[in-house]
Amino acid sequence: MRWDKIVSLLRLFADPDVRNYSVVDRIANALSYEAVEVALYDALRIARSLIGNEPNEVKAALSRMGVQAIQDIIPGDEELGSFLAAARRDIGAAREVAIKALGSA
Repeated sequence: MRWDKIVSLLRLFADPDVRNYSVVDRIANALSYEAVEVALYDALRIARSLIGNEPNEVKAALSRMGVQAIQDIIPGDEELGSFLAAARRDIGAAREVAIKALGSA
C-alpha cells in the first residue's frame, strides 16, 4: 500500500496491549481534512515521545508487528505528503487507512 508506515503507526495504537484507539477513531470518523491532519499530528507526536522510552506494551506490539523500533514505523515526508494530499482531495482515503490499521497485519 502507498501509506504502509501510516497504517503501521495507527496499527500500533490499535494493538490489543496498547489500546489507544482514539487517534485511529479520529482519523476514521473525520469529517474534514483538518481533523485528519490534527489526529495524524497527535499520532506522530505520541510516537516520537516514546522513542527510547517504550513501555512494555508498546515493545510487545512492535514485536508482533515485526518491527524492531518505533522509528521504523514513523513515516517520512513523502509518505505524509502523499497521504495528506489524498485526504484533502477525498476524506475517504483517511478512513481507508484507519480501516487497514484495524485489520490484521
